[in-house]
Amino acid sequence: MAPLEKALSEKYGQEILDSMVENGRLTIPNTDHQQLKSFAAAQMGRFIEKGLLTSEEHTHFKERGWGVDFSGWLGGISPGNGKKYMIIGVEPHIVHPQLVQVVYDFFSKKGMEDSERAQELYLTGHPLWKRVSELIYDDPQNKAEALLDCYIADICHFAPFNIGSADTIKQKVSRWNKIRAVAAERYLLEEIQALSPSVIIAQGHTAFHTLKSLFGIRNGSVQILNKYAVGPRKIAIVRYFQLPDRVVIGVPHMGTSFNINRKFWNEHTAKVREDLLNKGLLPIASLTI
Repeated sequence: MAPLEKALSEKYGQEILDSMVENGRLTIPNTDHQQLKSFAAAQMGRFIEKGLLTSEEHTHFKERGWGVDFSGWLGGISPGNGKKYMIIGVEPHIVHPQLVQVVYDFFSKKGMEDSERAQELYLTGHPLWKRVSELIYDDPQNKAEALLDCYIADICHFAPFNIGSADTIKQKVSRWNKIRAVAAERYLLEEIQALSPSVIIAQGHTAFHTLKSLFGIRNGSVQILNKYAVGPRKIAIVRYFQLPDRVVIGVPHMGTSFNINRKFWNEHTAKVREDLLNKGLLPIASLTI
């Protein structure tokens, strides 16, 4: 896990990393929650030193608090044995100040086999995990097993507490788009390189276009997989671009609460999977649709 450990240490601070990860496995931390909060506050202070945040921006939210999304995965990660799929959203929604939360609760549980944990997430976890499984599964008799090949992260891994969407954050921090882009360039890119996924699934327009910019991709290199009708008036477009060693696919957000996106995934998951398979964009062993 050495390259990824280095990337995560830079991103979150060694104290948080040591609290969350042991022998390549991510579990609920044993560390006292107050101590984790102090680790998160210290890391936000380092972002001032590194020029990511101004002292004014940090001070503006110091009393209210910032929180952190820790990247998620199941099972172990070791050098040369990363994950095939990396799912990337935009920024976390922080519900407790200085909280360190794992993205969509995607972590192993102590005393539970990883295959059991995958089934638990598929059956009773956030709806995102069932949608992911239905999209990329290899074994139709055990779709949840696909989650063992996944890793999830954000374009920007921190956000102010209880602010909500990027638009409302920008009302308080006018440079938020710039902060988000710089965070991706400094931390997410190194994380991607360390993990070396075959497929990156970008959740939503902002995540896809941020990655396009991060990789220096021009509009002419972006291809449309297909256009999908969602109701009588809406069209959802799935786009992708290819890099020498991976493909980046932009899809409607899989974890959203918006009705239009839920409707899209309820109606079109199988068709999107079929289109991806026909283009050879999913690195799976079988061509089962």
